[in-house]
Amino acid sequence: MVGEPVRVGAEPRIRRVPAGGDRRAARHLRPGGCGIGPNAGAPLKLWANWDADGADTANPAGEWVKIRNLDPLAAVALGGWYLRDSGLRRFTFPAHATVAPGGTVTLNVGSAGDGATVFGWGLRDPVFENATGGGDAMGDGAYLFDPLGNARASMVYPCRGACSDPAQGSVAVAADPEGRRETITLST
Repeated sequence: MVGEPVRVGAEPRIRRVPAGGDRRAARHLRPGGCGIGPNAGAPLKLWANWDADGADTANPAGEWVKIRNLDPLAAVALGGWYLRDSGLRRFTFPAHATVAPGGTVTLNVGSAGDGATVFGWGLRDPVFENATGGGDAMGDGAYLFDPLGNARASMVYPCRGACSDPAQGSVAVAADPEGRRETITLST
């Protein structure tokens, strides 16, 4: 069986997998695979600042993760949800944590926070690994899970394909070729 230790010298066990695949393994790859979690249909976006200004070790609060609720009508209660990096370091949001409709909350790696829209992880050292260059570009990621363990939003860096800008769609520039009217629109 999957997950059982193998004894040295033991005959391997072969388990037949149905044509549709291993349902137990696949359930972790589906939204709601661990059961339908709270706010299951809520569209969320997550991005991380993994490289603080200056020396990372001197500025852990310079690393942060933002979670945006893309639903303009319904708030998302984050109580019991947790955020982790690829090193499995985890922050669990307090019971009162909520992302307002169309709003954003920030998790600072350091201790700075107001407990409403900005939360402090309380760490003295940075969490996110800085990206390396070259062909083997290494990085890290930020992952948001609901209380049932369903992955709800994530960001992995460095981006190797299908990359997007977290500010995409928030700035619109319009210009009149006659030079009479120009506008810039910022949406939050």
